This record gives sequence, structure tokens and C-alpha cells, in this order.
Amino acid sequence: MRTRVVAGVLGGAIASIALIVFGGCASLSGGVVTASPETYEPPHLSAGADQVVMVPAIPELGFHTEYFLFVPAGVPRGQETRLLVQPNNTGRVSDSHAVHRDRAERDAEQGIGHYLARELTVPLLVPAFDRPESIGMTYTHALDRDTLEITGGRYGRIDLQLIAMIDHATTLLFAADVPIEEGVWMVGFSASANFANRFAALHPQEVRAVATGGVNGMPIVPAEVWNGRIVPYHVGVGDIAELIGRRFDGCAYRSVSQFIFMGESDDNDTLPYGDAYSEEERRITRELLGDSMAERWARSREIYAELDVPAQFVTYRGVGHEMNEAIRTDIVRFLRANDERGFAPIEPSGATAEGLAER
Repeated sequence: MRTRVVAGVLGGAIASIALIVFGGCASLSGGVVTASPETYEPPHLSAGADQVVMVPAIPELGFHTEYFLFVPAGVPRGQETRLLVQPNNTGRVSDSHAVHRDRAERDAEQGIGHYLARELTVPLLVPAFDRPESIGMTYTHALDRDTLEITGGRYGRIDLQLIAMIDHATTLLFAADVPIEEGVWMVGFSASANFANRFAALHPQEVRAVATGGVNGMPIVPAEVWNGRIVPYHVGVGDIAELIGRRFDGCAYRSVSQFIFMGESDDNDTLPYGDAYSEEERRITRELLGDSMAERWARSREIYAELDVPAQFVTYRGVGHEMNEAIRTDIVRFLRANDERGFAPIEPSGATAEGLAER
């Protein structure tokens, strides 16, 4: 269970079932609902009914935008459970915060994370990070290198902002007699899968298991050096000390169970796009992993196996850049199997081109 306590957030609970009503305790700043630890009135999370609450930005506590917390009916009280985290992915750039906030709210109410949280009977956290058009090629929703190079303000180090949100949500849930186990489950698809996959490499101590799909056939290379060359972030982790102040923790990373999947017909390749990869990152990727998505997928499997990373790679036949019922079912089964320590691969339920990944 997390024991870190966020000061000033445990008194005066006032809430509505669907959305927190702040009544003068919050303010609008650049379209972001903000509060302070002194004025914030946390929600009352009651048993027996689904609840989606919006928690405002509290910059003093480390997060500069809202997050949404979905608590399904039936979440057990008085016993430790996991927190599920789904990074938000709007699918386009916009300088309107409302565009990204509304999509994050929709994800919390009816997205893949909502489905998984219901099936697993665990709380879900969805951040409302922006993907602004005005800061050029920065792909915040994929947690790319440009994003980590932003060190201050509303867009600064959103990986750390997400950790602050996790800590804050953990405190709220503890106050509602829902203690949260150390190490979250994460899930993502497409850009949000890149975010989750990269976040697990940057902060493995925060993650117990992660399920990601549609990552262009190239999850992050979990090595600082490969074939005698440094593999820079976000292709690899070779220079993350320059970005986050510490080197890659391979030992902690090998305690994170991973389910990485791809549709056999997925042709959504972001490698050619400038907001996803620079020219240098593109060149390194092609030299290290290959030019086509199929080549990169096969090579990534080999690298993860060679490094003894506890990851299961699955390719689904007849599937493109999408998630079907079989995939959703497999994610539920994988996360359940990997609640405790250790790695527990599953037998995929859908039609697959491969079964269990070699390790």
C-alpha cells in the first residue's frame, strides 16, 4: 500500500456522483480548473454506485491539469487493490484545453480503461494532459523526448505530474477506505501506449504491470547501449539521465510485467512523421530495428527476450490498428494474472499469429 500522504486534502468532503462541484473552491486558469491544498474539497466516494469525479489541477501538489477518477460500483473496501492508469490520447493537436479535457473525461466514462476498470473492479485514473499545437513537434501524449525536455510550467515534466496525480488519487481513495497497492497497472493504445511503455521504462518503481498496443512495432528498447552504440530516448534509454536526472534502472524494470500486442494488419506507422520522430531518431530506429513495422516488431521481440525482460508479445490475426473484444479480454486476464510479484504470461484467447513470447 502507498503510505505517502498528501497534506491538506482529507477534510470537508463534498461531491456529486458525476462531477465534483467546487462552488468557489476552484478557479479557471487558461482553461484549466485549478485549486489549492487549502481550498480543495475532496469528493466523498461512496460504495454501491459508479462514480466519475474530476479532480482539479493543484500546482502546489505537483500537477498542473485536471485528472478524472472512475470508481466502479463494487470496488472492495478495506482491502488493498490496484489503481489502473490510462494516459489520455486526444488523437490530434489543439491549443484548446477543453478539447483534451473532454476527451479524457469521455475515456474515463466509456473508454478502454473504463471497460477494464469495470471488469477488474479497480479504480481508474485518466489525466487530462494537453497536446498543444503551439509548441511545435512536441508529442506530449506519447511522452516523447521533446516532452521530457520541458522542465517547468503547465507542460513541464508531465511524467512527474502523473506520479503526483497517482499519489493524490491514492490519498483520496485511502480516505474512502480503498487502500491502493504499491505499483499501478497501466494500459494504453497507440500514442497512449507509447506513453505507458515509455513511462514504465522511466519510472519502473511506479508500475506493477502494463498492457500496450499499436506502438508501431517498436516498443522502447530497454537498453542504454546496443551493438556498441548509445540508444537515446525515446528510441531507447541510453541518455535518460540527461532528461530525468538518473540512469535507467534495469533491475526495477525487470519487475514490471508487460503485455505488448499488435494487429497483424496494423499499418499505422508514425515513424515517418516529424512530431513523433526526429530525423536522427528515425535513422537510429531503422538501423537498429528495421524499416518496416513487421521488421521492427520481430526485432523488438528478440531484443526483449535477449535482455530477459518479462514481456509477452502477441500478434492478432485479422486485426488492424484497433482493439477488439479478444484483446480486451486478454488484457483483463493478463493484469489479473500479474497482480502479484513475478511474471505470468497467458494463453491468448484471440486468433494469433504467435502465442507466448520467448524470454
